[in-house]
Amino acid sequence: MTRCQLKKNSFAAYKAVAEACGSQAVIVRTMDIGGDKELPYMNFPKEENPFLGWRAVRIAMDRKEILRDQGSRHPACLRFR
Repeated sequence: MTRCQLKKNSFAAYKAVAEACGSQAVIVRTMDIGGDKELPYMNFPKEENPFLGWRAVRIAMDRKEILRDQGSRHPACLRFR
């Protein structure tokens, strides 16, 4: 899957949720792939313990285009807990 395909698929899913919720706020987690999963199109680095390594916000900070794509079409805010 290319970045463009991933972006289109994500946009369609987020749009459907936003439309279904109307004016209510929608909370969407950033991409977080389980440590036991591989996505060939993401080129994850090999890690000794993938459950503690390069995931979620670490991916977003290294590949800012992913986070930018996820929030580019709708009003968005980031919240860290």
